[in-house]
Amino acid sequence: MIRHVVQATLILVAAGLAPVALGAQAVTGVVANVNNAERITGAEVLLFTTDSVLDAAAFSGENGEFFIEASQAGTYSLEIRHLGFKGRSATLVLQTGKVIEVRVNLAPEATELEGITVYGQTAETSEQREFLSRRHLPWNYSFDMAQIEQMHAANVYDVVRFGMPGGEARCYTVYLDGRPNVTGTGFNREFDSIPIGWVYGIEVYRTYLDIPQKYRDPFADPQMRCGGLLIWSTVAPGAGLPAVWAFGFGVSPALERGVLDISWRRGLPNRYVTSVRLRVGDYDPYELLGRDRATEMGYESDTRPGHVSGYIGRQGPAVLLPWKRHLFTRIAGGATFYGGQRGETTVDADTLVALRADIAPYFGLGGEVALGFRLPSGKVRPWLEARTGTEYLTRTGFRWLNPVFTVGIEIGRMAVAPGS
Repeated sequence: MIRHVVQATLILVAAGLAPVALGAQAVTGVVANVNNAERITGAEVLLFTTDSVLDAAAFSGENGEFFIEASQAGTYSLEIRHLGFKGRSATLVLQTGKVIEVRVNLAPEATELEGITVYGQTAETSEQREFLSRRHLPWNYSFDMAQIEQMHAANVYDVVRFGMPGGEARCYTVYLDGRPNVTGTGFNREFDSIPIGWVYGIEVYRTYLDIPQKYRDPFADPQMRCGGLLIWSTVAPGAGLPAVWAFGFGVSPALERGVLDISWRRGLPNRYVTSVRLRVGDYDPYELLGRDRATEMGYESDTRPGHVSGYIGRQGPAVLLPWKRHLFTRIAGGATFYGGQRGETTVDADTLVALRADIAPYFGLGGEVALGFRLPSGKVRPWLEARTGTEYLTRTGFRWLNPVFTVGIEIGRMAVAPGS
């Protein structure tokens, strides 16, 4: 009898195995001796169609793991064979973009056993498939959603503390969806506020060299003294997370530009995320366009036209600088609409009259870089930044923008709040 354990959430991807296309339909698992739980190397893994045609074949590796990919979605018979053991088989329905995880217990020829257990499926991203294949490695601790629910864990720290011996006292570098998420090393708890319902699976590696090569971070742990904590989400990175809104006022040093800055981004301070910004303000055309060009267009020295800007970019930790928990960088691009009026002065019946007439609007298109500082926790967090960049103006061509210094507050819960 084949026992199906259906998992309500996702499971995660393939490591040390060949990369998997997102549209694949596959089976991953481990083959072991039922009598002593030893992994079986070189077991033959076969996928047959419903009309008994061989579709794919593979062999289990030195740790008993295997990965086999069908040519298309459908119903297949999975057969596991090895000399000296009784073969086992199971019927599986493979779906496009899904990976089924199994454990196959083979018994010596003299023992009766029904030995394939299907643990789950629904891996939908390449990272989740890597997690699935690594779950069977002997040098890591791996926890899926079913195990996390059984622990009644309230947060990621509980999973580590309850799930592995001595886990509470380990030194980790934390990776969120494959990206270094916490700066520095040592015993840290910065991952506590990741919503546990958002976690798809967790891998714990006791030493630096146990961490899969692609996730080792020499910047975070140059002395290679800490293990790794890999946390995988149930959704695409950033989706379903709380948003952070930021509001600030900025000026340039010579006061030629003023701005109200409103921005939105996902609540992940230690990972690069999309940042959307809207700015409104005024500017000094003599500084922006140059005195000669501004005079030619009819601007006067006291004219302060307005502008509206929209920018989108990536914001995240300043990884090469100290104070990584507080410093952030941003690279963004966007467009600006400039409007204004031409000023003229005349004398009418001994009265000074100022006449204003609209001039044709012009536009700017360019990019910016920013370096900022913010508090990493709290419901309302102050922040400040300095930014500069270049812009192509339809009136004058390319110009470097004078730096603008902005101070403000941001509001919104962080999904990962260092120091909290």
